[in-house]
Amino acid sequence: MRLQFRPTKEEEKKKKKNQREAPKNRACWVIEWVIGERPYRPKELDYSYLLEFTTKLHGVSQGEKLFSCILPEFQKELLYNNLVIACLDKGMIRLSLAYMKKMRELGHPISHLIFNRLIILYSSPSHRKAITRILRQMRADKVDPHVSTYNILMKIEANQHNIEGLVKVFGDMKRAQVEPNEISFCILATAHAMARLYTVCDAYVEAVEKSTERK
Repeated sequence: MRLQFRPTKEEEKKKKKNQREAPKNRACWVIEWVIGERPYRPKELDYSYLLEFTTKLHGVSQGEKLFSCILPEFQKELLYNNLVIACLDKGMIRLSLAYMKKMRELGHPISHLIFNRLIILYSSPSHRKAITRILRQMRADKVDPHVSTYNILMKIEANQHNIEGLVKVFGDMKRAQVEPNEISFCILATAHAMARLYTVCDAYVEAVEKSTERK
């Protein structure tokens, strides 16, 4: 009779991690092959994917080394935005801000996704004052807030059970003429339901249904 041993929790964790990273590894290998063998001339998007996968799999330092080796003609908006986002995903805020400063010097537009991540990183009650500065910088950089930006701001207020703050952000969103989506209405409906304001909640539930019907 053959003995079978159950894998330890550590072994199971390692196996799941390998399974998650396998598609990224394969994608990274394909892009490296394209750039190395050049079956066609790689474009900025190809380098952008390689940079994204490299930083996720091997860390920011390897991503920076790769970035420095890429031809200057491809070191544009897309690559810089990806590099900053990769730094923020690793919690390297100071390095991210340094690259953002470089982007301003070069005249590269900064993506709203970068500001979204900064807002999330500073969303804890002890750091929330920084969000005002982030939004101010967003305006200074002439980056229009995306619907996802307002959704993040509303979710922060909802998590604090601050209905007044939540409604204020929604009002700012409408004044900026940013169209709310079903996620926006879901946040509003859930927050009002938690506050037992069921009539208002029902109105937002209807708005969710209408939003999904339009799609």
